[in-house]
Amino acid sequence: MEALLRSDPGAPLTVNQQVVAGAGAGVAVAILATPTELMADVAKDLTAGIIGGAAQLIVGHPFDTIKVKLQSQPVPPPGQLPRYSGAIDAVKQTIAAEGPRCSMKCLC
Repeated sequence: MEALLRSDPGAPLTVNQQVVAGAGAGVAVAILATPTELMADVAKDLTAGIIGGAAQLIVGHPFDTIKVKLQSQPVPPPGQLPRYSGAIDAVKQTIAAEGPRCSMKCLC
């Protein structure tokens, strides 16, 4: 709150669904937002959360798929190479075996 009060004098500040306006000498007056403003904020937050969650899933899922393949590969017998030599090799082998949409299979 201290950092917010150091803003431009007389400029309204949004804090947890409330508008805070300076009333002089370090005193602040809180005015509650209207229900319409609250619903608009909820809709905006919900939309941002949905878009952010979808982006995280689309970007992160292929990496997680390869990570799981690398972690779950069997330990090779002595003298033999592991199934995947690294992440790039795991990507190449997975795409060759399952096709380019393989990492998004379980999303559909």
